[in-house]
Amino acid sequence: MPQARVFWDPTVNGPKVDPDDIRVHINNGAQVITWHADSSVASFDILGLEGNGEFERKSPPGKTVTIIDKADRPGEFPYTVSAVRASVGVANEVPVSIDPKITNDSH
Repeated sequence: MPQARVFWDPTVNGPKVDPDDIRVHINNGAQVITWHADSSVASFDILGLEGNGEFERKSPPGKTVTIIDKADRPGEFPYTVSAVRASVGVANEVPVSIDPKITNDSH
């Protein structure tokens, strides 16, 4: 099961994903991808994967997001991470987005 960590990078004042390119092997069938936020992120969401028939959401936005990759076709699938930084005393901070990707391949 592929997993990634979402964290707030103070050098760019925005979220980052590790790994940035999540690799899914299409020969293994459908796979669950889970993103977990560390303590530097109050909440986040994964956007832009639904609607193309390859991905199915399994959890709402929050500290953990789970999406199923059907892994039935190769390709690169960019997505957006919209995250809110965890800050003491800061309410309703505007989310900041980045665009990492998922790569489905047979290697």
